[in-house]
Amino acid sequence: MLIDCFIIEKGFIRGRQHISEDKYDESIHVKFDEELPHQGLILPKWDGEKWTEGCGEEYLQKYIIHRKNLICNRIRKNVNRICLSIASELEQSNWINFPEDYEPEEIEEKKNQIREIRAKGKEIREKISATQSLEELSELDLNIIPLPEPEEVEGE
Repeated sequence: MLIDCFIIEKGFIRGRQHISEDKYDESIHVKFDEELPHQGLILPKWDGEKWTEGCGEEYLQKYIIHRKNLICNRIRKNVNRICLSIASELEQSNWINFPEDYEPEEIEEKKNQIREIRAKGKEIREKISATQSLEELSELDLNIIPLPEPEEVEGE
């Protein structure tokens, strides 16, 4: 029978493998449960009985900076994608070729949407930069555009 387990070196996960029961060694293997052992842990460490947090303060600060950068980059990409979508909508409406056929208010509305989206993206990135912990970072609202309200189901 094969066992799904982690390969452990100095308490830290170094890999995962399927091995036969006769090759299982408690000094280098930890059986893999259905739930990942590192749920909520940044750098899971096996102390021989349970999983604990293995990262120190320096590692934690580097990890927070790395997470902030990843999230900021994702926000930038989303802002660009949304703004390009609006610009594409304008271009496809043939506004560029025949601007006289369109109401100036309609065009101004689209431009304002782009400005608002860019401003919201900048605001979110500033909030991300100001966070000091992973908890603060996880509590931020990262939605560039407000999410639609859930529709009420008839009969409720």
